[in-house]
Amino acid sequence: MKFGIVSSEWNPDVTEALLNGAYETLKKHGAKEENILVARVPGSFELTHGARQFVKRTKVDAVICLG
Repeated sequence: MKFGIVSSEWNPDVTEALLNGAYETLKKHGAKEENILVARVPGSFELTHGARQFVKRTKVDAVICLG
């Protein structure tokens, strides 16, 4: 499977920890690094737009939003 992770840049102390946790959990459960795509957006308001862009422009099977 291919995954997209959209993470907010707002409050990086929290969002970077969430991003690292999500990334490592996907790898732990068998996802290949090349199948985990990461995008950063300015804030939580933009998470839905980032998710929509993953769906429109890539062939991801799931999108994870972190904000």
